[in-house]
Amino acid sequence: MAAGKPTVSSRTGEAEYIIEDGKDGYLAGDKDEFIQKMSRLVNDRPLSIKMGKNARQKAMEEYSIKIIGGKLEEIVKSVKILHKVLAESVKILQKILLKSIIS
Repeated sequence: MAAGKPTVSSRTGEAEYIIEDGKDGYLAGDKDEFIQKMSRLVNDRPLSIKMGKNARQKAMEEYSIKIIGGKLEEIVKSVKILHKVLAESVKILQKILLKSIIS
């Protein structure tokens, strides 16, 4: 997609969450559908170019290193916050447990 080429991929796995069938690539459920959609791209150059441009645009807007890096940074920040909250919770629980043992 990032290379500006439309993709023909299996409907199984993660591809169906990434490729919008008929817009930036094709999804195929079986061998015959795969061949049909691949042939369509080979025989219709304007369609292939248009879908390739759509694929490139999606790759840059949703899957570029800058975008994925930003998402990863947010995840790391969330994990750090969660770690702090859990650490404080453990301290509080330790104090409660110690008080109940002493009492």
